[in-house]
Amino acid sequence: MKMFFSLKALVLSFVLAIICTLPMRAQKSDDFFRVGDEFSGNRDIIYWTAVNGITNNGIGQSEAPVGSGLLILTAVGAGYAISRRKRNFKKGTTLLMAFALLMGMTQCKKNVETITPVSNSVHITLNVDDGSRINVTPGLDYATVTFEEGDVIYVGYNNACIGSLAYDAGQEKFGGNVAFVPQVDDEPLYFYFLGNKTPTITETTKYTVDIIDQTSKYPVISYNHSNEVYKGAGEYTATLFNYCSIMKFVTNDVADINSQVLCITGMNNTVTVDFNGNTIEYGSIDNGLIKMPTSGSNVRWAIVLPQTELPESTMGSIYTINGYFKGARPAIDAIVRNTYLNDGKALTLSDTRISVSATTKVFFAPGNLQYLGNADGTGTWRFAEHQYDFMGDGPSSGTNYQGNVTVLEFTKYNASADKDVARDLFGWGASGYNSKDPYMTSASSSSYYSGSLTDTDYDWGVYHCESGHSPDKITNGEGYSWRLFTTDEKYYAISRERSVYINPDIPAQTATKKLFARATVVGVQGLLLFPDSWDGSFDRSIKYGNESGVTYSTNNFDTEQWNIMEKYGCVFLPAAHVRSGTSMSESYVDQGRYWAGTINGSRGCVLTFANNSINYSKTTDNVRYLGNSVRLVRDAN
Repeated sequence: MKMFFSLKALVLSFVLAIICTLPMRAQKSDDFFRVGDEFSGNRDIIYWTAVNGITNNGIGQSEAPVGSGLLILTAVGAGYAISRRKRNFKKGTTLLMAFALLMGMTQCKKNVETITPVSNSVHITLNVDDGSRINVTPGLDYATVTFEEGDVIYVGYNNACIGSLAYDAGQEKFGGNVAFVPQVDDEPLYFYFLGNKTPTITETTKYTVDIIDQTSKYPVISYNHSNEVYKGAGEYTATLFNYCSIMKFVTNDVADINSQVLCITGMNNTVTVDFNGNTIEYGSIDNGLIKMPTSGSNVRWAIVLPQTELPESTMGSIYTINGYFKGARPAIDAIVRNTYLNDGKALTLSDTRISVSATTKVFFAPGNLQYLGNADGTGTWRFAEHQYDFMGDGPSSGTNYQGNVTVLEFTKYNASADKDVARDLFGWGASGYNSKDPYMTSASSSSYYSGSLTDTDYDWGVYHCESGHSPDKITNGEGYSWRLFTTDEKYYAISRERSVYINPDIPAQTATKKLFARATVVGVQGLLLFPDSWDGSFDRSIKYGNESGVTYSTNNFDTEQWNIMEKYGCVFLPAAHVRSGTSMSESYVDQGRYWAGTINGSRGCVLTFANNSINYSKTTDNVRYLGNSVRLVRDAN
């Protein structure tokens, strides 16, 4: 029996000693990513796995493989424990155990072969065994990450990028030529997958990519070094670890939201890798924008980067790419790398459009239409910088019609027959088409176009939009097709009603109200129009519609408040006064009058409001020679 145990232990020790003579790599600190990512530097990089090649760990998947070097040393330790329990074990066998242990420690460094350069480059390949990386597939515990044809991995070695490898789906391998460089003892290759984004290269060794556009592929950022010491041309293996996370977002379930690219701001969205030292830095450009792909449901996923905790943001920090829906980004906890954030961060978006019929929604222009005339009869068309801007008879006239804006190099505003005048009050159809010029000041309606402006070049928006016939485009029209609203659309927009919050002392109290209000915005009197989705929660003290006693001074909003309201989709029409011929009449001192595109007999239809009244019936009209304001709209269906 003693002979049997001795022989058994001797054979075990001999086998272990032979195994330990096989080539292995030492455990080695890679000193990579020191930006709060808690990466374990002294990681065993020889993985105990039956799969040869390069794979990408799932996002949120454990990064703690058991290394084969550790396995060998553990097995030797087990043999030694057996020998200790068998007191009659031969001393020579214990010596063999010690020999095996010594071999396990000393065989960790692999001999480096000398290679011959070919055209100053060598060819290397990486084995892979997965399919399409576009399928960053969320699961119960982590999201799987796989590769697809054309994916690119950048290769680092000896503090420099030495080339890149492309994925061949047919061969299920990455391959490519890398620069021939002198070998460094015990140095692996470093593999960087940068989400298939084209890097910007600075300072030779720094590669920067942004992950803003995620509309077609999820830009996974991952890295690791090869399991093998670099020995020139040949095959290498690695498991890439993720230096990003994936986050689930859930929006309100609206078809018009689900079908649009969703944008969120305030996030880290750049990664800079420095091959000289293998470090990473996360940053932010373009207001921290990330674009999420469209979805067949109200669930979205996005690749996110490590960053500190984010507080709740303001209205407009999340939005659909077409601008129809906006919301406030909620607070987001600190993000660390390789985290599967599948709880579903709620994003609530509001429709910022205004309905002008049962089937048509619009956006209003960002300001009243302005014309800056030259003495030769030419001029520039533009929208006012702010919705509350108007010219009146000048910014320093001292009259009751004094405007709130100064236009550089102009001393004359509206109330002048000259051509070199800054204007925002126009006679009917004075678009510049067919000699109906913007500087017309005739006090006779017969001088002006006599028909409807809708769908004609007498409509300022139709004539001067990007696709219009005029060579003089609205300079800040952003390429949209602008037009006047019709009198039916005017009536529909002002007639809209909705249940809104109305009492700051009783937060839950609601009532059905018209979606307009007289107000003073940044010191300017005028009319507020609220978007279809307005619920009044922004300010429960607003007095709506034609409530008794409501005047311009009833509702007051400063610049900060208005900036937020504007992001909700609120429209403000300033009481910009009225021009009659070349004079401003005291009769219209508190009025705002805005042309609609519809003719009513021989008179042009308008929207008219004053300090204590509003006239928006379909037949409200003016004589055509009056100079009224123009606020254009664009369809947004």
